[in-house]
Amino acid sequence: MATKTPGYDAAQLVCLVTGIQLGAVPLVQAILGARQGGVFGWLFGGLDLAGAWRYVVPSAVVMAMVVAILALGTAKEKKRT
Repeated sequence: MATKTPGYDAAQLVCLVTGIQLGAVPLVQAILGARQGGVFGWLFGGLDLAGAWRYVVPSAVVMAMVVAILALGTAKEKKRT
């Protein structure tokens, strides 16, 4: 029987939702030329991101969340063995 690791699964889900809300959605908004609102606008709106920074910050969030999900997946596999 496999060892349950709900903490890792929950943390991966949080990283996924964070990556979508703070990375993927604002990146698509920047590509389409729309205003970056919502949670991203609330957190980073005071920075007045312009030019390439409109793409760099959401891309960095997406990359950080992917790395976090992969690291949690590796830790989960180590915990199971």
